[in-house]
Amino acid sequence: MRIAVGLLAATVLLAGWRDERITWDAKAAGWSTEITGCMSDPKAGGMGYHFGNPKLIDGSVRVEEPELLLYAPEKDGGMRLTAVEYIVPLGAWTAPRPPRLFDHDFAVNSTFGVWALHAWAWDSNPGGMFADWDPRVSCDNASRSRL
Repeated sequence: MRIAVGLLAATVLLAGWRDERITWDAKAAGWSTEITGCMSDPKAGGMGYHFGNPKLIDGSVRVEEPELLLYAPEKDGGMRLTAVEYIVPLGAWTAPRPPRLFDHDFAVNSTFGVWALHAWAWDSNPGGMFADWDPRVSCDNASRSRL
């Protein structure tokens, strides 16, 4: 039940930001920094683009304030909101156990130096709601997509 309520809070907060037209609202609200280009892996699938709100990358975890929004590029050049990612810089977390949301521990992402947890709230990820990669997300249309 806590998982559903927590994801509902994040989903409601970001409900209008599912397409490119509305993505400008997300940018105006602070998720304006492109953290990565379109990320994909030939075996695992994709994540898409990561847009972050730098003010939220502060070492704390708040379900209603995900640090990153993930967008998948679409064939028509648009972008589709698929997930949020919660991140905490490794050096900012001093507790003996990893950060935790939705009854899931964050995992270390040594490439970016953060604790991370994905939540595929707008995409039915066959790998699972909290998987790192979605096998159905592709960067094949990344050159056409613009935010």
